[in-house]
Amino acid sequence: NKGHWNAFLEFKRYKNFDNELNNPPVADRIDEIAPFNDTTGLRLYLQYAFFEPDITIFFNAGRYKEFGFSGWHFFGGVNMEDLMDRLSFSATYGVKDIRYPIKRLDSHLIYQFTDHLSIELNLKHKNYQFQSFKFNEQDHGVEIAYSPYVSVFFLHQYSHNRIIELNHFYSGGVKFYLSSATSIEVSGGTMRGGQICSGGQCYVAPPFKGIKCGFLHTFK
Repeated sequence: NKGHWNAFLEFKRYKNFDNELNNPPVADRIDEIAPFNDTTGLRLYLQYAFFEPDITIFFNAGRYKEFGFSGWHFFGGVNMEDLMDRLSFSATYGVKDIRYPIKRLDSHLIYQFTDHLSIELNLKHKNYQFQSFKFNEQDHGVEIAYSPYVSVFFLHQYSHNRIIELNHFYSGGVKFYLSSATSIEVSGGTMRGGQICSGGQCYVAPPFKGIKCGFLHTFK
């Protein structure tokens, strides 16, 4: 760290690491799949921070080898927190090209109209093509909250490849906050499912059609 600059260099080399007990550092985006059986990677992350207002700009360049294939992963973006005490925004775009280019765009925005009323917008796009197979998935979400009582949300999802005979998926719901520790949620519609990754590990969520009811209480 030096002044407004932050630089981070990371290297990984794993072979048959997967012991089903713990995960090594991924040396990559934490929401990307990271094979642990045969992978080598080196990345450089650079960030420049404006202190007033709180805005950071970042760029990452990585070189990886997975199962005998080598390629690059570039991504970059911006984070902005509490601009004018109302607006927070983040956006990341990247291309990972090891066997074929995978393009991803993720963005998130929160705008605070008043001390109680706010809106949140989310956008995720991911697409690639490998030989004759084409992958294109998109998520567009909006949530309006009246804190600390209730929030209403809506999600549109798209898949180029049909899932449960659908290309477009629509879902929404409402969440009631009974206290700071207890909430009730009712939602319904259709959801695409698909791959969800965190810390380099991924699982596949099944598609959903119907109504969900949930109750959450946090014991302190």
